[in-house]
Amino acid sequence: MRRPGVVFAATIALVLLADQLTKAAVRSAIPFGRSIPILGGLAFLTHAENTGGAFSILAGTPWLFVAVSSTLIVAALVWFVVKRPTDPLLVLGLGLLIGGAAGNLVDRVAFGYVIDFLDVQIWPIFNVADSGVVVGTGLIVLASVLADLRANRDSHGSDGADNSPTRAD
Repeated sequence: MRRPGVVFAATIALVLLADQLTKAAVRSAIPFGRSIPILGGLAFLTHAENTGGAFSILAGTPWLFVAVSSTLIVAALVWFVVKRPTDPLLVLGLGLLIGGAAGNLVDRVAFGYVIDFLDVQIWPIFNVADSGVVVGTGLIVLASVLADLRANRDSHGSDGADNSPTRAD
């Protein structure tokens, strides 16, 4: 990747911007607790407020999530600056994760809760920031698994031959 810092910063900014713009639209257009069907009723835009974490765990403790989110964001930014990763999946994943964490952090600081609105009925209501955190985490895990596979392949030779030990009969 030629400019990982640019991709990283742009990803954070885009996720944060998309998250805050969509939440502002929901706050202004949908009364709290109301739902609007979309996609022919397959999903809904539902104005919800979450004072807890994922699935509303530890509801009523926004200060805890402010502390955890702030720590995560700072640690990930410092790690990125120190390690200077170039793996595209890792760079994109970190940007999505930090952008999502920052989006929900803005809500917690500004309102004391996170605004959720994407409602697919079979899953708790979520938002753009939550999607960034989940997809970003998935990409980070995938990048790590692929890096381990590459390292194992390289340590066993990269000629494609099966160099595993065999038993003499």
